[in-house]
Amino acid sequence: MRSRTFIPKVPQRGFGIVLALFLLVVVALLAATLLRLTGDAGVAGLWAEQGARAYFAARGGAAWGVRRLLQNPPGCAGGTLALAGHTVAVSCAPVAGPYDEGTPQRYTVYRITAVASRGGFAFPDAVERRVTVLVRR
Repeated sequence: MRSRTFIPKVPQRGFGIVLALFLLVVVALLAATLLRLTGDAGVAGLWAEQGARAYFAARGGAAWGVRRLLQNPPGCAGGTLALAGHTVAVSCAPVAGPYDEGTPQRYTVYRITAVASRGGFAFPDAVERRVTVLVRR
């Protein structure tokens, strides 16, 4: 008969610490990912808002250019103005004409371009929008 030696089994320790560290790392990675995603969404929303403001400033500049064209009889003139923190450069030039199309009234087609900009290349929040309008006068 064989002699058996009795070795008492000691429960293993330390597995709980490894599991806790693993869960801690996974939760930290999830939190970092969520913070990154929400931060990117906030920046994208800010860029969209600034782009919309620049677009409406350019539209205002184009409307200003149309008004100047229609109120100043002989021709068309551009200019620069400030709207909502944006610098708006308005240019006006005849595109085609004069036309008469067999009627006694002659008209010319003008192109009015308004460029609204804020900031510059050195600024991360720089924005520029352009609006072009064709006017028959």
